[in-house]
Amino acid sequence: MVKSTLVTSNLNDLPDYPSCKICSGSITKVNQKYQLVECKHCGIVFFEKDLKDFDIDGYYSKLYSDLSTYNNYSVQLNLLQQKKQPNLGFDKSWVLKKVLAQAPGKICELGCGIGMVGNYIQSKGIEYIGFEPAAQIAEAARQVNINVVQGTSDNLQEYNEHFDAILAFEVIEHIDNLKATFAGIHRALKPKGRFGFTVPNYKKRLNFGENGEEIYQSGPPLHINFFTLQSISSIAKETGFEVEHIKQRAFLQKQSNFKKNLRLLWLMATGKFNGSTIYCVLKKK
Repeated sequence: MVKSTLVTSNLNDLPDYPSCKICSGSITKVNQKYQLVECKHCGIVFFEKDLKDFDIDGYYSKLYSDLSTYNNYSVQLNLLQQKKQPNLGFDKSWVLKKVLAQAPGKICELGCGIGMVGNYIQSKGIEYIGFEPAAQIAEAARQVNINVVQGTSDNLQEYNEHFDAILAFEVIEHIDNLKATFAGIHRALKPKGRFGFTVPNYKKRLNFGENGEEIYQSGPPLHINFFTLQSISSIAKETGFEVEHIKQRAFLQKQSNFKKNLRLLWLMATGKFNGSTIYCVLKKK
């Protein structure tokens, strides 16, 4: 989790969303501490403030663009410079396995970072382009021959039924204009194209129910959308997709003390455990 040191006091001056950002359904406040609302129709939970007048691109650029302080990218870049593939991890590998099983010819990745997924995809002989908001990181990826350009999901406006698959790993929880993003992804995909992504599971907070409004992931303005298995299925229907594969992380993350670990094991044993991450592949209708 990235810890922000940026001043965000002006967030309270921004207007509230009057209704759901996806389906325009009625919303209700569900978390006072983080100012989160939930749609009564599709079930998505999101930050109640409309960020269209907030410099979110500048916010993220400051957080992620310094390779010397954002250690994950530094480690990945070092491996790529040695022509080694960084470990993709279980989450990305699960989605990639489902997507690559369809033998895609062209893949786009949103929020691709230093390009470690792109390196893997290019090694398979698949045409790849990644969009990365931070200019310094995009340039570093190009220096190791990964096709990454500075950009965001807005760049998808340039494409119409072009890609076989679009990927976004831990990205869409950051995007305020989510409905437009899904529309752009849908338009840029070929018929029956796939959108593969991972997001934090909002329900993982229920594993630690004694902590009230804590959400156990970054709060606004870093994470502004919060997803469950159910809300993703509803959003898919609202945006022209059908769910092809979806599941939550099945294994627990080690906690700081024995009591917390024991609680998670008990939840797993009783079928009440909520995994930390949701993996999903949607198919364009």
